Formats: sequence, structure tokens, C-alpha cells
Amino acid sequence: MGDREFCSVKLAEWLDKQGFKFCLRLKKNEQIELKNQGWISLKNSGLKPGISLFFEKVKVTKTQQVSGFSIACKWKKSYRKSVSQEGWFILTNMSELSEAISAYKKRFDIEEMFRDYKSGGYNMEGSNVVGKRFISLLIIISFAYFIATIKGEIINKKGVQDLADGHKCLKSK
Repeated sequence: MGDREFCSVKLAEWLDKQGFKFCLRLKKNEQIELKNQGWISLKNSGLKPGISLFFEKVKVTKTQQVSGFSIACKWKKSYRKSVSQEGWFILTNMSELSEAISAYKKRFDIEEMFRDYKSGGYNMEGSNVVGKRFISLLIIISFAYFIATIKGEIINKKGVQDLADGHKCLKSK
């Protein structure tokens, strides 16, 4: 899984040659070649909130023209006050839209973990430790994060999330 900063068609080709399945997010200004329309920018592909598209085995990027990969596109529909600003355009060698989207969604669990480690409650970036002390801190934080994740899963399975959230409990009184 790779975000827009990591996407390159050369990386996609290398991953594919190594036998890895991949999902690399493309920027909306990247172009693909469609049989009936020629080269179009992904932002003009017709993707809108609540819509998913899958372009199979297309040429990608007008300058480097790599063929044989697909583009999985998804834009979450607006839900209550949650509005997604833009859709996903994912370069992949997976054969189905649902497979690619499901795989790419897992990336966000990793993003949340990084946020928690860096600037969240664990504040690892502010610790200013290096070397063996940093490794020790990383092990301790990883163990604490693991325990917190397990506890969160237990709370979810019991269906008592509202009781575990102190802010919601205070608001309901």
C-alpha cells in the first residue's frame, strides 16, 4: 500500500515483477488512456461522491505510458456531516475493485498508529531519545499500543463503547 507521495509507475512495475499485489494511490491529475476517449485526467473520469469505478488494464501516465495495470476509483458518499473532499485513484494489479479498495483501506489503520505514536498520546517525536533508549521506548510504546488495541476490541465486542467514552457519558447526564 502506498500513498500519493510513494506512487510511481516504476515502483508498480517492480512490485509486479516481484510477484507482489499492490495498491498505490495516484494523484487526480494523472492520466489514463481509454479506448474510446483517448488520454483523460483521472479528475475527469466521472468519479463523484458515492461512486466507484474500475478501469481494467489501461495505459497509465501519458509521459511514461505503462500498460497492464488497473485503476480502482472510489469516492465515499457523504454521510451526515462527514464529507470526503476527494476520491481515491488507486493503481493496482488486483483483478477486482472490491479487492483493491479493501486492501487499500487497511492503510488507514497504519496511519492512525503512526499518528498515535508520533503526536498522539505516546508523543514519541517529543521524547528526544536516540539509540538504544529509542529502541527501548519503541518496544514499550508498541506493547502499550497492542494492549490498548486489544482492550478496544473487547469493548467493541461487548457493545459498550459509549460507556468507555468519558466525553459521551458526561454529555448524556
